[in-house]
Amino acid sequence: MRLVPLEPMRMPNGGNPFCSAAEIRQVGADSDGPSLAECTVVFDTKARNSICNAAVARALGQELREVTEAQVFPVQLSLGQGPDGPVVAEVMAYGGGSEAFEGLGLGGDRPAVVLGPDVLCRRRLILCPRRGSSLGCQQ
Repeated sequence: MRLVPLEPMRMPNGGNPFCSAAEIRQVGADSDGPSLAECTVVFDTKARNSICNAAVARALGQELREVTEAQVFPVQLSLGQGPDGPVVAEVMAYGGGSEAFEGLGLGGDRPAVVLGPDVLCRRRLILCPRRGSSLGCQQ
């Protein structure tokens, strides 16, 4: 079991989802290698899919197009720095959703990813606010 430190996020509309800091890397990169950027990761079990904003796409060397077709980006996230190292999650994140990020108070140039059930339900996860707001993840 690996632990990821979580903190409640204060949204403009009064919601309090959990979030964590993470590092973005190209899929397949070594977790000890240099990161492309730091980002905020929001955990949302109600989201349809995981999504990333334009700043994450730019860090990966991609650009979001202004068309209606879906763009999907492979992203590797290193979450937390527990005694066993970070939890590494590979995500196929849909690009865009600027309204969703603005609603979370994450508009602007800060890289951000919303992790949905497509990632959160892969392995057994345990939310335990009494243990210092940690997310337990079996890897």
